[in-house]
Amino acid sequence: MANVITKTDERLIVDVFAPGYAKENVSVKAKVSDDKKFTLVINVSEVKTDKKFGAYANLPAFKEKVEINDEIFDLEHTTAEVENGIIRVSVPKKAEFVTQTLVDFAEPAPANA
Repeated sequence: MANVITKTDERLIVDVFAPGYAKENVSVKAKVSDDKKFTLVINVSEVKTDKKFGAYANLPAFKEKVEINDEIFDLEHTTAEVENGIIRVSVPKKAEFVTQTLVDFAEPAPANA
């Protein structure tokens, strides 16, 4: 399965394309490797369906892994959702690493400035 990793100012988002899988088939864990690196592991279990339209639709189990820096990201507040065949895992940055906008030229300056 393919995945897309997006980094924003506030979070890391991992989208895994998994059409046909339901949220009951998905688990998300953070593992520590021997070299002390954190890995986000998305496990998806096998799906076996009843015979439909003259054929069985079996979807294999698979696993996606993404290395993350636990010094920057807040693993305890990780969220996940499954919708329309996409598993989205969102890991927020710790507060001290969130980028703050000091000046935004797209916004007009206040009249009293």
